[in-house]
Amino acid sequence: MMNLVCVFVWQYVNPAFERLLGYKGDEIVGKSSYDLTRSDYTKPDLINAISSQLRAGQVICRVYHLYRRSFHSQ
Repeated sequence: MMNLVCVFVWQYVNPAFERLLGYKGDEIVGKSSYDLTRSDYTKPDLINAISSQLRAGQVICRVYHLYRRSFHSQ
């Protein structure tokens, strides 16, 4: 069985993202999308849930809550 793990990497951050979340593009680009993800799941659980949905051929629809810089750095 193939083990699918989805890790999305930020490739671009626009000025609105910077203003909204307080991060500069050079701080985010190249990092995993899970670095800023807030979730009811722990990160490994979130990744496993997404991977199992992909293996089952299901459509993935999730809402992600991202950490704002001022919150994340506390």
